[in-house]
Parts: sequence; C-alpha cells; structure tokens
Amino acid sequence: MKYTREQRLRAVRLYERYDRGAASVINELGCPSRQMLVRWHRAWVEAGRDGGGSLGDGRGERYTPGQRRAAVDHYLRHGRCAARTIRALGYPCKALLARWVDELEPGQRRIRRAPVDAGTRRKAVVEYASGSRTSRQVGEELVCVQLGIEVLVT
Repeated sequence: MKYTREQRLRAVRLYERYDRGAASVINELGCPSRQMLVRWHRAWVEAGRDGGGSLGDGRGERYTPGQRRAAVDHYLRHGRCAARTIRALGYPCKALLARWVDELEPGQRRIRRAPVDAGTRRKAVVEYASGSRTSRQVGEELVCVQLGIEVLVT
C-alpha cells in the first residue's frame, strides 16, 4: 500500500510524541513496519523536520533533469515508443517516462485509444453473435460508421 505524504507526516509526528515508540504508532495508525517508520523519520529529520519538504515517496528523484530530458528527447526522436526508449537507456519505467513527457513536452505523448467507441463495438458484437450478419459485413459497417458514410442495410 502506498501512503500519502500526510499519512507519513502524521505517523512521524506521532513517532516523535511517543518517544520513538514504533509499536505504539503501528498499533494506532497501522503503518507498514518499524523499519519503514524509522526511514520516514530519518527523512523527516534530514529535511529539517516540518520546515523541509521531504517525505516524498522518492520515486523519480534519482534521475537528474538532464537524464529526464535525454529520455524524453530519445522518446520523441525514436518514434515515440516508450519500450524502445527504456530498452535503449535502461531507465525509467513506462509510467515515469509518460509523466516526464507530459511535463517536458505536453501533448507529444502517443496515447492509444480504441478506434471505435464502446457502444458501437457492443452493438457490432451483438449483431455478429445473433448470426444475422457475417464478421466482414459488421466490420465494413463499422468502417463506414467511423468515416461518417451512410450505409444501406441489405
């Protein structure tokens, strides 16, 4: 389970109030483990307690802005293929790369969508399953619907 920043802060503050009694905090809040609570506390102290801005989940912070830019540039120059970029550079995961592309080059990410809306697909499946039309006939009708061409049903 992923904990929000607020949940982590609440746990750390309670950990401090209970004189670093991890068992009490875990019983009260249900934190994952003593070790995780200690890590959150260490990050909180290193960040300057409530004055700092740490206690993030740490994901993505290990990459420099230059590495992020390189990944996004590779993605855009090599066919906007996330898998190819990850294979070539060895980092990051697809979700992180997608977030970087959206941050650095909004609107440039390739988003796959079904070519036909769900209602039309459902109707086509019902027509085919009823046996009144062949799959080719249903497919041709779908293409015509997509292109906005009126079809005469025979």
